[in-house]
Amino acid sequence: MVPPPDQTGKKVNLPIVYHSREAAKDTMDMILETHAAECGGVIHCYSYAKEMAKEYVDMGFYIGVGGVITFKNGRRLKETVEAIPLSRIVLETDCPYLSPEPNRGKRNDSTNLIYVAREIAAIKGISEQKVIEETEKNARKLYRLDEKQEVNMEKLSNPKETIQVLQKHEFQFKKKFGQNFFDRSACAG
Repeated sequence: MVPPPDQTGKKVNLPIVYHSREAAKDTMDMILETHAAECGGVIHCYSYAKEMAKEYVDMGFYIGVGGVITFKNGRRLKETVEAIPLSRIVLETDCPYLSPEPNRGKRNDSTNLIYVAREIAAIKGISEQKVIEETEKNARKLYRLDEKQEVNMEKLSNPKETIQVLQKHEFQFKKKFGQNFFDRSACAG
């Protein structure tokens, strides 16, 4: 989870990438509470229901789609892709994880995106080229790659504010995952 946009993305004029796993309601609640739609961003490696994806899209977010779309057990993501407009989809690798079929189980990288684009094209009944062109346009817009902008790093939140927000939005992390969110020893190699 990340701090609210008024403490990060909005201050530096950047989108926020939300990585939410097994925390659908918690993530949606935090995004609504913090008015994160003002900042924009992507729900990375999307894995929830199509109805929630439509809510995110209605708020202006992009939905990140990766290798899971090619899996036999990727039904929910396929339904999501079918239900949302191509204009709100970006292709992702989640490198080095979640390689698409036919490379499942191997290290993932951007050379595998063609398989993701191919599956989206099949679901939407359009050409692979159309998927590639549109999702590239989406990524350029999302990450503001065609804009001349200044990122003001001095406006990034201070560590004390960030920790306070993370503590407020811990969402029973320990209960769900068996470790304390702020337990630094869990990250030690």
